[in-house]
Amino acid sequence: MDPLRVRTPLLRHCLFATLTAAAACGLAASPSPAHSQTFAEEVAQASYNAPLPTAQPEPNATADADSSADQAATAKQAEEIDLVRQLARHRGGQPAALAQIIQMSRSFNDAVAAELLDELAAAHLRAGDLNLAADTRRVLAEQYPGTPRAQDALLWLVRLYSSSEMVHARRQPSQAAVDMLRQIPANADLTQARTNSAVTGGRKNKRSAASASQPAAPYAIHLATQSMDRHPELADNAALAYQRAVAARLAGQQKQLQAYLSPLKHRRGGDTWGDCARMEAWLESGDKERSPKPTAMCVFADDPPQLDGMLNEPFWQLALPLPLKPGKAAARDGGANASEVQTASYEQSVRDTNAAATPPAASQVQLAYDREYLYVAAICEKPAGAPYSPGNGPRPRDGDVESHDHVALRLDVDRDYASYYELLIDSRGQTADRCWGDAAWNPEWFVAAGELNANGGMWIVELAIPWSELAPTAPKSGHAWALSLARTLPPTTNQPSQSWLGPACDRPAPENFGVLQFE
Repeated sequence: MDPLRVRTPLLRHCLFATLTAAAACGLAASPSPAHSQTFAEEVAQASYNAPLPTAQPEPNATADADSSADQAATAKQAEEIDLVRQLARHRGGQPAALAQIIQMSRSFNDAVAAELLDELAAAHLRAGDLNLAADTRRVLAEQYPGTPRAQDALLWLVRLYSSSEMVHARRQPSQAAVDMLRQIPANADLTQARTNSAVTGGRKNKRSAASASQPAAPYAIHLATQSMDRHPELADNAALAYQRAVAARLAGQQKQLQAYLSPLKHRRGGDTWGDCARMEAWLESGDKERSPKPTAMCVFADDPPQLDGMLNEPFWQLALPLPLKPGKAAARDGGANASEVQTASYEQSVRDTNAAATPPAASQVQLAYDREYLYVAAICEKPAGAPYSPGNGPRPRDGDVESHDHVALRLDVDRDYASYYELLIDSRGQTADRCWGDAAWNPEWFVAAGELNANGGMWIVELAIPWSELAPTAPKSGHAWALSLARTLPPTTNQPSQSWLGPACDRPAPENFGVLQFE
C-alpha cells in the first residue's frame, strides 16, 4: 500500500486539531454569523469540510482507480503542505508554533519540512522576535542537515552569533546567543579574549578594540566547525568558511583566524570570498600597493561642521568623492585606480545599454569623521523634467523613503559582508534605518537637506551619525570598515539605479562592498 496514503489521514487529523486548538486559544476568535471567518476557520473549512467520495470502483477498473487514488493523494498532500505553509506564515512571534510545525511536517520529505521551518523563521523575524527565529533555524539545521535550507540556516546562525552590528544595535547579545554560549563544551578551547580587534597599519600591528564586544563569537566558531566536521559537503561552502574566520577575528583567536583564511586566500582571483580573505591579509600587512578590494578614505575633520547642507567646511574639500554609477563596476584597485577603472566600466555600460539618449544623473558621496560623529555628504543630480516633492513637512521615523529618489549608506563594522547598518536618505531629507534588515533599530542621527544651483538642479544632504549608535568607541586612524553605497531613482525618472561598486541592488552582496579606511 502506498505509504503516502497511509500517512495522509493522520496529518489531516493533526492539522485539523492544531488549527482548531489555535482558534480556541486566541489565534482567531470564533465568529458569529454576522462576522467573516477567521484564518483558522477558513483553513479548516477549506481542507476538511469537502464531501468525501462514496462511489466504489468497478472490479475491472482497479488499475485506473489506483492511479486516480495516487494522483488524488499527491494532490491532497500538496494542499496540506500549502495549508501548513500558510499557518507558518501566520504564527510569527508565537513560541508554540515551532513544535506545531514540526509535528505537522513529519509526513513530508526533508526538503519540504525544511522549507516550512524556514517559512516559520521568516515569520518570526517579521514579528521582530530574533530569539524564536534563531531557535527555529537551529532546529532546521539539526534535523534536516542534508537540505539546502539547512545550509542557509546554519550560515545565518553563524552570522547572527558573530555580528557586531546586531550586538551593538540591541546593546546586548540576544538571549538565544547567551543560551547557545552556555552549551559550548568545556574542552572546546574557546575561552580567549572576546573583543573585536580592528586592523591597524604595519605588520606588527597595534590592535585596539574598535567594535562591539562579541560574547557569542566563540559559539559561532564552535557551531561552524562542528557542522563542517559532521557534514563534508559544507567544506566547499566558502561563505560559511569566511564567516568562521570573521568569528575567530572577533574572538581574538589569531592562530585560528590565519588557519581559516589560508584556504580561502588561495581561491582563484576574482572569487568573491577569496577576495574578501585576501583583503584581510592586505589590511593586516599594511601594504600600500594594489588592494584586493576597492578602498575609500575617510578624512579626519579638525572642526565639526555646521550641519546646513552647504559643504563649505575645509575638510569637505579634502574628502575625495565616491561616484555612484549605473551598471556593474569592475574596479579591483583602491584609491584613484579604482575610480579610473570604475569610470571606464560605467562608460562601457552606457554604450552597451543604449542609454546615450538619456544621460544618467550624476551622483557622488563623501565621508569624514571626528571623535564623535561620522559625517556623510551626498550630492545628486536631478534628472531633467522629473518631479520632486518639497521637503518642508515633518520627518517621521522610517518614513516613505524608498518610493523617492534616495541614497543608501551601508556600514559593515566587522567586515563580514553580510550583516550591516543601513541608513536611507531621500531628496526631501526623509530617513529610514535598519540593522541587518531589522527596522526596529532606531538610531539617533542628524540630517540637513538642501539644493544646489539656482534652479535646484541637484539635491544635497549632509549627515552626522554619532559613533555611539554604531560602535562602543569611535574608530581610530588605520581602522577599517566595509562600505556600500547606492542610489535608487523612482521608475518615473526613467533612470537606472546606481552604486559605488557592483550591480545596484536592494540586497547587496560582498562585491557591492569596498573597504572604508579611517585616515
